[in-house]
Amino acid sequence: MTFPLTLLFIWLIFWRPQEWLLPWLYGWPLLDIIVYGALLSLAVEVQQGVVRFPKTPAFLLAVGLWFSTLMSHIAHGYFKGMMDTLPETFKICFFLALILVVVDRIGRLRAVINILVLAGVIMAVDALVQYNTGTGFTGSKPLVYY
Repeated sequence: MTFPLTLLFIWLIFWRPQEWLLPWLYGWPLLDIIVYGALLSLAVEVQQGVVRFPKTPAFLLAVGLWFSTLMSHIAHGYFKGMMDTLPETFKICFFLALILVVVDRIGRLRAVINILVLAGVIMAVDALVQYNTGTGFTGSKPLVYY
């Protein structure tokens, strides 16, 4: 169950339908729910012996990145910065660790790559439509930053 939740998380990160397609979902922590569901299913699968943690340097680097971002605030005595950084960097590092754990076969790697490419192509087509017509798929106007 961890792998489908990971694919769903990747899709939601790229396409973000909770913000434009389903307005009644706006404000719900949908990505957090998916992450916690993946964490719960990962714990169950590790307990059952279905998945195992890889012995790669990237896994330890993900843990080290999370720890170092927290310690960078503690070194300056900035406790609020540490508390604000805690969940955000945890999501990034957990996602990296999750990818390293669940992508253990070529078929799963192809599925992740297909989701990434498909989401990128859809975003590119939306950008082209938005450039040429002035609005995207949903009628939203482009955001202009100066």
